[in-house]
Amino acid sequence: PELNMWPADYLGQTHAIESTHGQWVCDDPSDEARCGPPADSAPVTFNLTVVSRSPSGPRVFVIPDLMSEAECDHIRRLGPDVVRDSAVGNSVDNFKSASRTSSTGWLSRTRSPIL
Repeated sequence: PELNMWPADYLGQTHAIESTHGQWVCDDPSDEARCGPPADSAPVTFNLTVVSRSPSGPRVFVIPDLMSEAECDHIRRLGPDVVRDSAVGNSVDNFKSASRTSSTGWLSRTRSPIL
């Protein structure tokens, strides 16, 4: 797969991105007919706006309404099962640091049709 990097030529630059993937309206992956995006829905347009760029900072975009409330609720519900204390170092010699603390979790796209 190819990873696209949207340009960030200036602060406030906006890219209009069209997606054929609609949003879920409720947090019930077992009821895709009621909760999932309508099969005949029109493409959705998302605006990516540059809010930070190099050299003053990392490339950051704001994407309003990227996810529905139901999709956010779904991720918050699944999160506690996968979030763990992060380790420092590589996979062979990693350890839990007393001074560098964070938590990390991964949700595979195949875990739920909502993802």
